[in-house]
Amino acid sequence: MEIYIAVAAIILVVILFTATSKSQVEKIDKTEMDERNKNEFKFFQVINAEPSEQARDFLKKAKELFDSGECLEFLDVYVKIGVPEHIAYSKDADLIKEHLGFESEQAEHLFGTYCLAISARYDLQNSKLRVIDDAFDKHKLILKKGEVLYSVFYNMYCFQEKTIMRNITYTGLRYRSGLLRAGNLSYATNDIKSFVVEDYGTVFLTNKRIVFVGKQKNFSLTIAISSIRDYYLYKDSVLLHMDNKKNVTFKEAQYNNHTQPDDDYCFILNDFPIQFISIIGRIANQTENLSISEL
Repeated sequence: MEIYIAVAAIILVVILFTATSKSQVEKIDKTEMDERNKNEFKFFQVINAEPSEQARDFLKKAKELFDSGECLEFLDVYVKIGVPEHIAYSKDADLIKEHLGFESEQAEHLFGTYCLAISARYDLQNSKLRVIDDAFDKHKLILKKGEVLYSVFYNMYCFQEKTIMRNITYTGLRYRSGLLRAGNLSYATNDIKSFVVEDYGTVFLTNKRIVFVGKQKNFSLTIAISSIRDYYLYKDSVLLHMDNKKNVTFKEAQYNNHTQPDDDYCFILNDFPIQFISIIGRIANQTENLSISEL
């Protein structure tokens, strides 16, 4: 009887842990999705408030390029959205501004933010990666010999895959005759896994490691880039798969653009997944110290 009570207690704990883990992840996902939707609504408000139809069209196309993951040099973005080459490549700021025709300063700033973000992707994938100096003084990050810091991502969630339940299935035949017991019995296990929230903090990306430092639970995690075997890219997160290690997901919290006043022209676009994977790819291909012209 005591055994059954103990087993029941264990099952109850597992069920409660599973429900809590799922609710935490689902709550974060819902909250961040709500923020993303509010930001999108804000962006469309800014776009639709632009009086000039031509400028409004340019802004919509720039947004589409960003949302689709496009990466281009800055002036090539102008050409891609329909600005004539002789104007785009003239590098005449007044001529370009006149052709774009923005009447709303807020819309013009949003347009510039999209263009800069798209060109920033291009630089990460094609130019020599910039090194962040004074990693310890600025971020209290201790680098190893030969290690340099390439990027810092703030406001990040760290999820880690864990086994939350183990099902055991028994098969075989057992029989009893008096004091004699005989037969055979085998079992198979089926692990049920889910992601749990480890902490919320900062991700540091160096040429050798990924370092997560949490600020709510003081949780920390270090992943050697050489141990990454595969990855999955999502809209606001990256799932990393390592051999013989727990899968890890880094998810970017949304910046609250929708709460900014209308006279504030500072927009921040969430672009962690593409930036992160772009740098990882450069390191894996050993091209981080080269520019595209040198390849």
